[in-house]
Amino acid sequence: MAPEIAEKASDYVADFFDEMVYARMSRGLYQKDVARRIGVRMTHVHPIECGKYMPKLDTLVRYLMAIGCKLAIVDDPDSPFRRDQA
Repeated sequence: MAPEIAEKASDYVADFFDEMVYARMSRGLYQKDVARRIGVRMTHVHPIECGKYMPKLDTLVRYLMAIGCKLAIVDDPDSPFRRDQA
C-alpha cells in the first residue's frame, strides 16, 4: 500500500468512528442500546467505537442502522487518485 494511502486511510477510519460515536450520543443512545439492537454484548460495542476492533461490513451496517444512520460513499475532491486529476 502506498504510504499516502495508508496515512489517509488511518485518518479516515479514526474520523469515521468519531462520527459514529457522535451520532449515537446525539440521539441519546448508549452503547448498551446499540448492543441490544444489533444483537451483540455491550462489551463488543466499545472496541468498535474506539477503533480497536474492525467490524465486518455487515456488523458496521447493523450498527449504523441501530443509530438511525447509513453508510454512504462520498466523493473526495482532494484525493490525488481522482480520475480527473491524473
